[in-house]
Amino acid sequence: MVPFKPCCTSGLSVPYNGLSANGRFFLWLYRDTGNVRYLEIATSLAKYVRAGMSFLPDGTMAMPYWPAGSLPYTGWNNNTANRLYSQSAPNSAVEDVSHFSQTLHFMIEARQMGVVFRDEDLMAVARTFVQRLWKPGRTDNVCELDPSKGFYLAHGLDGKGRAYDYASSAFALLSRYDPSIRSRACMVYLARYKNMECNDIDSVGGQILQGWSILSIEGRAAGSLVREKPLHPLNQIISSR
Repeated sequence: MVPFKPCCTSGLSVPYNGLSANGRFFLWLYRDTGNVRYLEIATSLAKYVRAGMSFLPDGTMAMPYWPAGSLPYTGWNNNTANRLYSQSAPNSAVEDVSHFSQTLHFMIEARQMGVVFRDEDLMAVARTFVQRLWKPGRTDNVCELDPSKGFYLAHGLDGKGRAYDYASSAFALLSRYDPSIRSRACMVYLARYKNMECNDIDSVGGQILQGWSILSIEGRAAGSLVREKPLHPLNQIISSR
């Protein structure tokens, strides 16, 4: 057996996006097996993730990358929780749009199944996209291999910077609450992702293919929110073909 080697985050809290990915997994397990224990775990994760969100007076929302109060959020000095780094500066950075797409998928699928999240929560995300995240810049030459360089979306939920334009497809699933979101996501994909030579396939190819498949479900992106069961991830890949 290969001995376990600690990595950079060993012994630390899981960020909200990772917890959300786990939550989706347990939702799928419950959907496919009927085992209530999986639903209980997914519900606990949904409650924890939602508690980390701030719903603002203007109808938008925000959240940090790391759970507030966790070691990565507060930093540490001479702490034994992580065996690789004896100290680390606080990291209270806001969540970025790419990682938040994992949380958004969890929110949508949990809402479909009546787990914790409500329409009001998703409406807050939709408003955040329209009011804060949508910030198109120059569009004359958007052929760029580096996915961290964006032209249409803000980098973080606070609206700062630009990056990760492919994440717009996840927000397109909110077109039930604002139809313009899907139109904007289509604009991004037609401008940036028709020519795959302009994209690093090894880095973001999966996200882009999934994005195209979401947008290709003509008129159903909003309807998918009220499906009895979430789309299986493989169905999205098949639909893109």
